[in-house]
Amino acid sequence: MNFLRDMPIKRKVTLVIMTASLVSLVLVSASLFVFQWINFRKLMARDLQTQAQIIAANSTAAVTFDDKRAAGEILASLKARPGIVAAALYQPNGEPFTSWSRDERVAAKVIPAAAGPDGFRYEGPRLALFQPVTLNRKRVATLYLSVDFLALQREMLLPQLSLTGGVLLAAAFLAFFLSSSLQRVISRPVLDLAETARAVAEKEDYSVRAKGAGRDELGLLTGAFNRMLDRIQDSDRTLRAVNRNLEGEIAERQRTELELRESRQRFEVAVLGSSDGLWDWNLATDEIYYSPRWNNMLGFENGELPNSFKEWETRIHPDDRGPTVKMMQDYLAGQIPAYQTEFRLRHKDGSYRWILSRGVALRDATGRPVRFAGSHTDITPRKEAEAELARLNEELVETSRNAGMAEITTGVLHNIGNVLNSANVSSDLVKELIRDSAVGKLAKVVALLREHTTDLGAFLTTDSRGKLIPGYLAELASVLNDEKSRLIAETESLFKNIGHIKDIIITQQNYARLGGAVEDLPVPELIEDALRMNTGSFLRRGVVIHREFQDAPRVRAMRPKVMQILINLFRNANQAMDTAGRTDKVLTIRAGLNGNDRVRIAVSDNGVGIPAGNLDRIFQHGFTTKSDGHGFGLHSCLLAAREMEGNLFVESGGPGLGATFTLELPLTTSKQADPGAKP
Repeated sequence: MNFLRDMPIKRKVTLVIMTASLVSLVLVSASLFVFQWINFRKLMARDLQTQAQIIAANSTAAVTFDDKRAAGEILASLKARPGIVAAALYQPNGEPFTSWSRDERVAAKVIPAAAGPDGFRYEGPRLALFQPVTLNRKRVATLYLSVDFLALQREMLLPQLSLTGGVLLAAAFLAFFLSSSLQRVISRPVLDLAETARAVAEKEDYSVRAKGAGRDELGLLTGAFNRMLDRIQDSDRTLRAVNRNLEGEIAERQRTELELRESRQRFEVAVLGSSDGLWDWNLATDEIYYSPRWNNMLGFENGELPNSFKEWETRIHPDDRGPTVKMMQDYLAGQIPAYQTEFRLRHKDGSYRWILSRGVALRDATGRPVRFAGSHTDITPRKEAEAELARLNEELVETSRNAGMAEITTGVLHNIGNVLNSANVSSDLVKELIRDSAVGKLAKVVALLREHTTDLGAFLTTDSRGKLIPGYLAELASVLNDEKSRLIAETESLFKNIGHIKDIIITQQNYARLGGAVEDLPVPELIEDALRMNTGSFLRRGVVIHREFQDAPRVRAMRPKVMQILINLFRNANQAMDTAGRTDKVLTIRAGLNGNDRVRIAVSDNGVGIPAGNLDRIFQHGFTTKSDGHGFGLHSCLLAAREMEGNLFVESGGPGLGATFTLELPLTTSKQADPGAKP
């Protein structure tokens, strides 16, 4: 479009008028052409269908009496219809009956080998129609017609295109004539205005004025231009007056700068008595001032370090450099409301000093910072005290954690003891059954039978003792069979208890070998392992366990710490139900999403419950409601949960209403459902 920018306005106006006229004509002609084309398609389809219905009606008798010659003559009558290139009749089974084509060379390409579905369809440049031939509402044949659609279109469209082209050419000449005549109405005032502007620019004569125009927009523009010249002429007079006062203002500014230098010197004297190091950064000139105290904090004399932003940036500790510089950039960009940060600066002796830096930016009317100043405060002693406090707190946390783990280990040994008690009971029963077995009585019967080996038949039938032996053996067999069942049951119980002990020991050994690494862990597997370690205690107390596991994603946690928490919660629930003296002891374990990108594991019991006053104290270090407790277990569990970026909390309706402890753990980054979850 660059050629339009330099084109004279006369030609621009002429071109615009002609373009608008021609575009309108083209759109109207195109619309008419499209309408005619669509209408032609509809008319052609309607005409073809009418012709097909006539041919189909005329062909009914020929098809019914299997007269192919008569049917062929009927189809040949289509020669009088321009555009129809082929026709055919098909039997009801789809096989050809007879056909006709205007050109036998293309007949094989046009006429299909079998009848198709009824209706219209386009086959390349041709329009095809399959029309049913019916007699008494029964199909006796199918009629096929093929029309050269493109040829008919050319016959219709070429005359219309020629006419449209002629109209457009005539309209173009007329538009050019009218635009050349009418453009003067617009271009003349503009040209007069341009001549006046050229005179003002070249001669700097602000007294000339543009000729008046009408009351249209160009007239308003001319009037505004003349008023602008009036103001420029007034401004020129004012500018000469301002120049006369400029020398006085320059002298006044020099006196002001002298006063500012004296004020800065007084400020520097005040800074020398301050404990903070001051800095001042002129963002417009990139000049930085570091006070003597600023240099002394790092072990340097005033002026020993270069006053540059790079010097400050390179002295920041590598771990602090990125966040510190970014915070400064964000503040100067207006993304954060204040600048205050802590970082480490390298001292002259190579060590690092902790610095608290605060600053405020001076901004211009547009909000762009032009000056940035602030202070440095040495907070190294405070940071060292905080580090020592953190170390002591970590030692306290580790002590509590070790105490909690010792309690968990005691619980595991207690569960093993419970299973061993059951195993001892089973072994004692087996020993008593073997000792009191009726097998010895069988030996006496066998010895009696051996004494009468020679007259065994007479002994069993005539002797009073012999007659009792068959009944006695039947009763003895029943007793021995009962002893066998009891021995098998107690042996299976003994093996089952030994298996429980092995599972508990193996699980405990596996978790003891695992380190404190963070892993993606399946929730159901963790719960089942913890339940396995408490199996003996649950069995001995008759606890019924309900599992309600939803499809939960894996959690990002440390396996030993999760196991520590779950074992502690299960043991506490077991003791709470035992203390309540309930016969229907039910432990419900729920696992699923918590709606906040976390997985919850809820352990609910129907035990003694927790008073409302103890809910806020239950996790405090040293708090316990047990006579033999020490208050380490739940406190260490809470610390372990928070160390894994999770949480542990409790809910209870009050005494006698049970309690629910809920462990929350963060999801893994993948957030994929745990395939091991149970419904």
